[in-house]
Amino acid sequence: MRVLAIHTYYRLRGGEDLSFEGETQLLREFGHTVQVFVAHNRDLETMPAAQRLRAIAWNRWAADDLRAHIRRFAPDVIYLNNMFMAMSGSVAATCAQSGIPTLVAVRNFRLSCIAGSLFRAGQSCTSCITAGHFAPGVLHRCHHGSLSSSVVASLSTSSIARGLRPRSPAGKVYFAAISAHVARYLTSVGVPASRTFVKPNTLNPDPGVGPGPGAGTRRELVFVGRLEPEKGIGAAVDAFRRLPEPAATMTIIGDGRMRPELRAAADRDTRIKLISGLGHAEVLTRLGRARCSIVPSLWDEPFGRVAVESLARGTPTIVSPKGGLPELVEPGVSGIVVDPHDATALEGALENMLFGPYWGEPGRRAARQRFTDHFSPAVVGARLTAIVQELGSQAPITQ
Repeated sequence: MRVLAIHTYYRLRGGEDLSFEGETQLLREFGHTVQVFVAHNRDLETMPAAQRLRAIAWNRWAADDLRAHIRRFAPDVIYLNNMFMAMSGSVAATCAQSGIPTLVAVRNFRLSCIAGSLFRAGQSCTSCITAGHFAPGVLHRCHHGSLSSSVVASLSTSSIARGLRPRSPAGKVYFAAISAHVARYLTSVGVPASRTFVKPNTLNPDPGVGPGPGAGTRRELVFVGRLEPEKGIGAAVDAFRRLPEPAATMTIIGDGRMRPELRAAADRDTRIKLISGLGHAEVLTRLGRARCSIVPSLWDEPFGRVAVESLARGTPTIVSPKGGLPELVEPGVSGIVVDPHDATALEGALENMLFGPYWGEPGRRAARQRFTDHFSPAVVGARLTAIVQELGSQAPITQ
């Protein structure tokens, strides 16, 4: 199949960018001819203010370029990834109007939330879904805590929602949810289940099994992610500090608003290390050497890429029961699912995974096997290529 893969890169490179690149390469490895059509949100910063707002609201320049690209390449299928903010809904509308089967990757909740998280003030929020528009998100300054930024984000999300509405010829826009949780979300915002299927993220290339912590007494717990309250890092640090074992260590990798607070915690407890500025390869190295990892999110994570990176390296992981996270592990076999709000249970999970004998070699083998069976490039690539082939031949999607 000839696949046109479309994506807008975020200003700060993140997991969605990595997923786009990995899946584009995966499609090629499975024998498809792939061309990419990309934009970069950082390019918006070079535009005059009026032009920037017009592009975010409805980027006719990107739509014109895309139409020309479609004419030249003549794809069988379009794989539409991120459109926020630089491409806007004009790109979605162009894909829908082309009559070419279009697969929309859904890796966040931005179809109905300007923050993409459905999370506000420490709890789940569906105000914009209930209202049927993004005014509540603007009112509550949900995008980076800024009124102006929230207004701009609402222009982009409104544009994308408008661009994805059914158009003639109908029946050729489908949605790829990265977890069953995201698939249920799509249903809640009006996407028919018949147009949705679940295809998890993968890591391509496969980083392989890490060396583990070795035979010493060191027991390292690793957290990787934004240092923000919704990530649950505060609860994880509190639970770790209650552990009396001197052999236990905690490495926190990331940056964000909570950095000063976590810096103070590390100063009080020398077992805690705080690191930022690591490249992705070094993060994978750290995960591969750890005893275990933790993803204690308080919000409904659509997927949980760090947990899958940990499994790929053969490192068991502790995840919260929020969003798509509990789908990633087999509880008690390749990981532990625990509510970070339950301080006693979280402390017990940390102690169990750091010092319980099962979470040594048996747990490492199980973690790697979980990745191999459910999230490896071979498994996800086969799923993605089957969907592309079905769309390209106009056969019904197999649920």
